[in-house]
Amino acid sequence: MRRWTKPQRLVTFLAVVVSMAPAVGCSGDEEPGAVLEFQDTAGLTDGGGTSDATQTDSTTPDVPAKPDTAKPQDDLGQPDVPTTPDVPVTPDVPVTPDTPVTPDAKPECVTDIDCVVVLGALTACENAKCTDGKCAKVTKTNCCGAASDCDDKDPCTLDACPVPGGACAHAPAPAECKADGDCNQGPPCTIGKCAGSCGACSYEPSPACCKAATDCDDTDPCTTDTCAADGKCGHAPIAACCTADAQCADTDPCTLDSCGAKNTCLHLPNPTCCKTETDCDDGSACTKDGCVNGACVHEAVAGCCKSPADCNDGDLCTTDLCNPDGSCGATKIANCCLGQTDAKVCDDGNSCTVDTCGADGKCAHAASPDCCGIANGKEVAHVSFTDGVDGWQANPGNGPYRWRETTVVKQAGTHGIGFTNSAAQHYCPEQQNFNVGGSATLPFAGNGSPFAQSSIAIPVGAKAWVTFQLYLDVRKAAAVDTLTLSVLGAGDQPAIWSKADVAADKYKTWHAVTVELSKFAGSAIQLRFNFNVGNATSEGGCWAGGAGAFIDEIGVVVANCSGPTTGCKSATDCPAGKNACQQAVCDAATGQCGVVVAGTAGCCKAATDCPTGAAGFCSGEPSCTDNQCGAGVAAGKSQNIVNMIFTDQTDGWAPSSNNNPYRWRETTSKSVSANRAMYFGNNDANHYCFQQFFGNAPSGTATIPGGQSDIFPTGTIAWDKSGKTTLTFQILADVRTGANVDRIRVRLTNLDGQQTEIWTKASLKDTDYEKWTAVTVDLTQFAPFQGTLSVNFEGGSATEGGGCYDAGAGVFIDDIKITQACGG
Repeated sequence: MRRWTKPQRLVTFLAVVVSMAPAVGCSGDEEPGAVLEFQDTAGLTDGGGTSDATQTDSTTPDVPAKPDTAKPQDDLGQPDVPTTPDVPVTPDVPVTPDTPVTPDAKPECVTDIDCVVVLGALTACENAKCTDGKCAKVTKTNCCGAASDCDDKDPCTLDACPVPGGACAHAPAPAECKADGDCNQGPPCTIGKCAGSCGACSYEPSPACCKAATDCDDTDPCTTDTCAADGKCGHAPIAACCTADAQCADTDPCTLDSCGAKNTCLHLPNPTCCKTETDCDDGSACTKDGCVNGACVHEAVAGCCKSPADCNDGDLCTTDLCNPDGSCGATKIANCCLGQTDAKVCDDGNSCTVDTCGADGKCAHAASPDCCGIANGKEVAHVSFTDGVDGWQANPGNGPYRWRETTVVKQAGTHGIGFTNSAAQHYCPEQQNFNVGGSATLPFAGNGSPFAQSSIAIPVGAKAWVTFQLYLDVRKAAAVDTLTLSVLGAGDQPAIWSKADVAADKYKTWHAVTVELSKFAGSAIQLRFNFNVGNATSEGGCWAGGAGAFIDEIGVVVANCSGPTTGCKSATDCPAGKNACQQAVCDAATGQCGVVVAGTAGCCKAATDCPTGAAGFCSGEPSCTDNQCGAGVAAGKSQNIVNMIFTDQTDGWAPSSNNNPYRWRETTSKSVSANRAMYFGNNDANHYCFQQFFGNAPSGTATIPGGQSDIFPTGTIAWDKSGKTTLTFQILADVRTGANVDRIRVRLTNLDGQQTEIWTKASLKDTDYEKWTAVTVDLTQFAPFQGTLSVNFEGGSATEGGGCYDAGAGVFIDDIKITQACGG
């Protein structure tokens, strides 16, 4: 085996190193990147003095060998590294004799270093190995070139390669977590889990995270559900939203607070709520009615009765009664005077009789020897003057100086009449020469007059008088400021009284005047007072004459003593009664006119003679007035059957279609009371049909009620015959006025489906369009009724009358009310 000296090995190593490094020229004639090439030659001597083959260089001439003590030169012209004398040379391993060496076979390597050139680049964890002249790469054990080479599949170690070519390091990894709560650094919408012996976090999708708002439905209609970018649900409260009636309480006792179908609070008027004590009148004298926080209270009044025993008046000639309202009453026992000593108990109201209580306990009425004076007469007419005309008439009816009612100068009551100015200071103008005057005539019927007829009947043959109170503050001269009283209706009659009959000392003081009317017996008469200034400037002038002429408390009295020869002979001689229930009669024995109550239905002497009112909302206690039965109506009572002011969406009504762009809907564009109105048109409340619409314009129906709801529990409206029922509503018609287009109809539909048209657009005048107009319809004639109310809009031709698109905004309706009122 060939052995190399240390210098030879060094040269060989350097040659390998040079071949692995970038080639650099050493002189000007060398090619860049030249590689040194070594060849074995004979003639080299090893340490034993044995001669091997000579070593040659392909580019340099041979150099003769020198003694070991001399410094040899390498092939590059550099001296060899000297061999240290004290390092012994290890003898060659002897060649096994029986292994022949093929003379012409050249080994790939002798040492591991030889293989560096043969094998080329090695990784940090590879060594070149020469075995039996062959090179091979040998991987180092426990060696790494990078941290990736050190994965020990143990999640609890930190794998590292401290030095490439060195051994891997596996330091214990610090724990990432101890519990699931420590794993909170994951992506949004994940749940952290802590697992493994070394506490490693892992993250998996969270089922609680949302992707869309629909994933966040909390089933609460009063929240707006949202899904945020981080996958978290939000539930924002909706203002003014409700789920229960209790959430809608507004502290107003006069509203019915409820949570509507759209989760919006409704505050509808409470028809049973009171505002004043008069709203709570229950018609009972036995209760004290009051209104407390919108609710009626009725406190019992002490002394009211429960039975007739509570009403004993101590009068043996009365039947004690306990009325239904708890008040006591009594009916007189005819011709009874039991236990009475006072003759007044037998007073028959006739001044021409002497009234006594006989031994049999019954009243006796003997004729009076003389009862034909006015003191014993009967007043058949009286005017006290209260307010307004009170059954009399002035002519002229206007002007500063005329007959008028006044509260300044009066004898009794609240008013009197006088010829004067409005302040009752003067009866003619200052510094004027024209005369003034006028008349006051009575009676006149109608307009609140107490007179049923415009005349007073004086019985045939009767003695009669007119009485009145007089106050004169005028000039006393006979030719000026004349005041006369005349009788109308009995032919041309001169004045029956004048100012000339008044004594001078009676001026400026109230005094009674009596004038006989007997010559007008058998006639129906009127009385006329006439005042005339005459000469306005004489006697000092009328301006300074005083306040005027004043009259009060006018009465007509008829004597009670007409005899058979001078009184009535038949009922035709007697004045008629006030109505059909009062029939005139003549007592042939006395010649006295009288009145008897007709025995026909509806006539009465007392309320107990009258039937109770018909069943229904307005039924009440019967009454007897002027011998006529009242209707038995609870006067002053009323109810709202429908009261729609439109506050939120449909409010209990329904349109015929909900998907047409032109239909009945609610709008805030225009309204009367609340913030909405019912409207036919588009969503913007500015058109009610298409711009390019060549067929028929849209139509539709709004129905009230639209079905069962909190407002209309039965889904219908109803009223009975017991009162007057009225429909009122406000309409703003901004449509074409033609009769054949844009028809508006209001109808009633009963439970059988029968429809009745009760109002149409034809009732509107041209000036009623494009503004809110009030409509009133009497529904009493349709009672009893149960069903629905509907408003129908029928557009008709879309092009007629200029076309419906430019015709206006549509139809607005608000404040729909149906009211039933009692007693009127």
